[in-house]
Amino acid sequence: MTKALLAGSFDPPTLGHCSLISRAAKLFSKLYICIAVNESKKPLFPIAQRLSWLKVLTKDFGNIEIFSFSGLTVEAAKNKGVDVLVRGARHGCDFEYEAAMAQANLKLTNIETMILPATPETAHIIPRAVRFCEKSAGLDVK
Repeated sequence: MTKALLAGSFDPPTLGHCSLISRAAKLFSKLYICIAVNESKKPLFPIAQRLSWLKVLTKDFGNIEIFSFSGLTVEAAKNKGVDVLVRGARHGCDFEYEAAMAQANLKLTNIETMILPATPETAHIIPRAVRFCEKSAGLDVK
C-alpha cells in the first residue's frame, strides 16, 4: 500500500486543486489531503469551510482522507506514515521551488516527492486571483 500526502492551503480549493487531487488519487492506494495552517497568513476562508468544501469535492473517492495540520508538512507526512509527498506545479518557477523543497525533504526525512505538472486547462489558475475576484465581486466569503 503506497500512501501519499498532498498539502496546501486550499484557500479556496480551485479547479487546479481538483485536477491534482483526482490525478493523485488514481496513483496511490491512500491519499491524505492536508490543509496546512500557517499562523502568519490570513486566510480568506475559515479552516472549517475549506475542510467542508474538500470533503464535498472528494466524496466519490474511497481512498482520500482530509485533515488540517499546523506545522511542517513533513511532520504531518511522518505522522500519517506516508511514502510520497505530492506537489503540483504550474510553470517553471513552481518546478524550481518544488524541486528544491523535494531535495530538502528527502534529505531530512527520506520521503520522496512527486511533482505533477498542471494540466493545460488548469495551469493558468492562481488561487490568489480567485480570492481577489471573490472579494471584488462583493461576495460574502465568511
